[in-house]
Amino acid sequence: MLLSLPIAEQVFGYTAKEVTGKTVQEMHTKERVAPERFEKAVKNVRAHGEHRYMFTQEHEDGIHYFDSRVSGIYDAECELVGFALFIHDVTKRKQAEAEIARLATVIEQVAATIVITNLKGDIIYANPYFETSTGYTITEALNQNPRILKSGDQDDSFYKELWDTITTGNTWKGVFINKKKNGELYHEEATIFPIKNAAGEIINYAAVKQDVTARVQIESERDATLKALQESNSRLGETLAKLKETQEQMIRQERLAAVGQLSAGIAHDFRNLLTTIILYSQMSLLAPNLPPTLTYNIETIISESKKAADLIQQILDFSSSSLLQVQALNLQTIIQNTMNILQRTIPENIQVSLKTMPKDQSSEFIVQADSGRIQQMLTNLATNARDAQPHGGELRFELSHVEITPNDTPPIKNMPPGKWVYLTVTDTGVGMSEKVRNHIFEPFFTTKEVNKGTGLGLAQVYGIVRLHEGYIDVETKLAKGTTFHIYLPASDELRENNNTKEASTVPQGHGEKILLVEDDENLREAGQSILESLGYRVLTARNGQQGLIIYKTEKNIDLVIADIVMPKMGGEELVHELRKINPNLKALCITGYALEKNADELQEAGFLGVIHKPFAVDTLAQVTNRTLNANVGRWI
Repeated sequence: MLLSLPIAEQVFGYTAKEVTGKTVQEMHTKERVAPERFEKAVKNVRAHGEHRYMFTQEHEDGIHYFDSRVSGIYDAECELVGFALFIHDVTKRKQAEAEIARLATVIEQVAATIVITNLKGDIIYANPYFETSTGYTITEALNQNPRILKSGDQDDSFYKELWDTITTGNTWKGVFINKKKNGELYHEEATIFPIKNAAGEIINYAAVKQDVTARVQIESERDATLKALQESNSRLGETLAKLKETQEQMIRQERLAAVGQLSAGIAHDFRNLLTTIILYSQMSLLAPNLPPTLTYNIETIISESKKAADLIQQILDFSSSSLLQVQALNLQTIIQNTMNILQRTIPENIQVSLKTMPKDQSSEFIVQADSGRIQQMLTNLATNARDAQPHGGELRFELSHVEITPNDTPPIKNMPPGKWVYLTVTDTGVGMSEKVRNHIFEPFFTTKEVNKGTGLGLAQVYGIVRLHEGYIDVETKLAKGTTFHIYLPASDELRENNNTKEASTVPQGHGEKILLVEDDENLREAGQSILESLGYRVLTARNGQQGLIIYKTEKNIDLVIADIVMPKMGGEELVHELRKINPNLKALCITGYALEKNADELQEAGFLGVIHKPFAVDTLAQVTNRTLNANVGRWI
């Protein structure tokens, strides 16, 4: 060991002075870090150039998370002469990720109405409690002005004062007298404020509102009582004390209710929520004569919910090496979809374009990839390009096919022969110096101001490319701009899959009887509705014990769909008991957790397949149909 930084003392237990001259194996004798971990890293560095892993350690102030990278050190002849071990304490980042997840859950579960509008005042977001407080569904409210709640009991000057306050960048507080969908009047205590971008420009308005009808009624009753008591001048002190006590009790009840909702939201299974959102949204799409705008909104909800699921998966499994959910994708389609999303974040003075070569629209750029990760890669590159040209410019995506033969010199060192999908991402921004260029893929390296960037964006891009067995390089000139060159292994699988998919339809049931066992009530009801709409007869149970009773009572149940993790009796134990009754049982498992067991073990337990939460209607329909038509004991 030639050089050690202070973090090494945290990890290995040696000071910088003690570690100098020691081998890594000698350092591991204190068993702060398992020796076999570094030995594995050495093998990977020799084979691939570097090795990444994450580990945790318990310190006096709690568990710390460390992100480690072992890289090779090469001499002028490119011979491996040593190893460099980089260790970053990412505890704060992990804590921040957990905090973001908690805050997202709070917004969805808090017992208060939260609404976001555009600059015209049209609603673009409302949390679930909006439906409880107004009687309108979220889909009914989207793109509507909040004046749909207007009761007429407050004059134009009231609303003018509100708009004058928030449009000048200030916060407005007050009480609305609004009208629910059923015509019932109610009072809402509201705080409305502008949302500003980094430049201080107002881009949206947000409102946090609490139904205080009960409190207002109490206050009104108190005022009436006080007036009557003043006239009669009797029992004034006793009545006032009682009213005050009643008011304080109501406030305490409201506060406790909010805390209860908050606690439930934090504890709730976020994946169950996303599954319910996706299923009900897809059910809504089946309604006849939907307006195009509403159809687009619902499809956006589904799309964004799936992305949220991808984000949750990445947060939960950040340190895993098996995060990728690979499928055949058309990279051109992914870029186009990402460009549509980027329109909301890329300023209008930056022109975004996509060019394909050849220009033949039938040409496909197929790769085996994880769509969520690829979109994250594109988003990070686009964000980097945006920040590099604050006064406007261009952001160009270009796609082409490249084939490298064994006799060719590869465009990037160590890139093997084969067919590649070649993507370039170019900006016309400020560019980078050679010194900066040499470090841009290193974690936590950033040239931005404090609190303006984490230094993880391009490091994440590099990791995503490498996870897909791809290669990345960068070309840049100061004051001219930057181009990232990305090569991903080409595939031709999607063309065949697309033809099959286009020719197929969502399979329907024929009255088969299905027992659905799921402990989450909303998801259970959504699943029942979907399966019944597909033509199945559905029985439901909230846990394995209840499911076992129903199965023994009912006759001719064709399929059991059971959640793996449930109170009292889980899905695996349930299927084990049911196979004692019916050895030819057909069963599917559904789960929102990362499965420790592989397909063979689940098949041995009696399942024919698994559905991962969150899932969509077509996934449930296809897997259910295949399972019903499969032979017993055959994994689908």
